[in-house]
Amino acid sequence: MKLRTKKCRKITTYNQKGEKTGWLLELNSDNDGWTEFIKGQVYLTVVSPGAQKGFHLHKLKTNHITCIKGYATLGVFNGKDVQTYKIGEDNFQTVQIPPNLPLAIYNRGNKDAYVVNFCYPAYDSKVKEQEEVEINWAANETR
Repeated sequence: MKLRTKKCRKITTYNQKGEKTGWLLELNSDNDGWTEFIKGQVYLTVVSPGAQKGFHLHKLKTNHITCIKGYATLGVFNGKDVQTYKIGEDNFQTVQIPPNLPLAIYNRGNKDAYVVNFCYPAYDSKVKEQEEVEINWAANETR
């Protein structure tokens, strides 16, 4: 029996200052022409130690964030302050973030943090639904 395979796209990620923050690996997407039985997108984002990804505001997308290896702090801005969620090997849980709430992921550990995101709708380069947001958050103080 021959099984189907596809290459996963690996993308180096940077913050707004142009500093490398880790990388991202797209696993499955309903836009890839290959994935069946899934609506949305699943990807792995790897956050380097001490690095922060975000804040990103998604106008349409609901995110489901789970840190499966390492230690991360998820920050979600509710319009007044940043709510924090310590997730990872010391607290396996998934956090659902609806659209229009900016989010950031900070690696509070000393090794790469592996974070899986299932989101809907899937990323589409033709739809400008994400924007970078400047929010003052001392993530490193939430250890």
